[in-house]
Amino acid sequence: MEVTLLGSGGFSPTPRPTCRCAVCQEAREKGGKHVRKGNSTFFHGDNILLDTPESVMQLLNENGVESVDAVLFSHFHPDHTMGLRAISQMCLPDDTPFDGWENSSIDVFMSKHTRDRLDPESSVPGYLLRNNADIKVIEDGDEFSIGETHVTAIGWEESSESERKDVFGYLLERNGSKVFASPDENKNLPVNRLPKLDLWIKECGLFRKAPDGSKLRTDGFWDRMMETELSFEQSRKQAEEVDVDRVVFTEIEEVYRRRPRDYSSLSNELGDDMEFGYDGLHMEV
Repeated sequence: MEVTLLGSGGFSPTPRPTCRCAVCQEAREKGGKHVRKGNSTFFHGDNILLDTPESVMQLLNENGVESVDAVLFSHFHPDHTMGLRAISQMCLPDDTPFDGWENSSIDVFMSKHTRDRLDPESSVPGYLLRNNADIKVIEDGDEFSIGETHVTAIGWEESSESERKDVFGYLLERNGSKVFASPDENKNLPVNRLPKLDLWIKECGLFRKAPDGSKLRTDGFWDRMMETELSFEQSRKQAEEVDVDRVVFTEIEEVYRRRPRDYSSLSNELGDDMEFGYDGLHMEV
């Protein structure tokens, strides 16, 4: 199975608009691995796209993706769904003359909770989905096939006083390879349900301090965040609980204030089976 991490960023991309910190300045100057666009993964062969951040159209073009046959959504948050206008663009015919805007549709898989939040009848995202998305509402444990890829949806709930969200990770199996993708909101992920994996693309988790030891958040804000979020140390421990050959961390935020060399140094401490992803990382399993 071939997999490309199209984008490895998250809620705060790198560089972040208007930010003048050293990390963002260097990203603007050097580009390449210093830049992190929205969190999205592409599974080749059966052309499966996981999540559509705002930058997904640019990511698809940059990585030479020529066809998308199905879209999976992990959850409804804007940094994973607000690029879904790409679906309508991919459904336009290549050749003119056009005979209307509703030429084809793409299968789009999501939880009922995500479908309700996107609301095809009234919300702006729903309007963008309405004509070109064949929405498939799935539940935890559902199994389905996309071409030759067998997909299992593994779901869990993340809740706080202000918000509840259903989150999905997806187990994809093709030609004997097993890949699990859980790009974000991994705090309550049921790791005991995961089989032996060839590859796990998972949420990085939050860093409390910058590389120089300075605090990235106040103590009070950190404590509030930890009620619903995962720290990097916790994400690493999750990965260690699963029999997996390779772990690639994604959802790497600008607000962690780290450069590629910082992640490279940390990867050396983690061992050979864990690493930090970057935009355009191509993997074969």
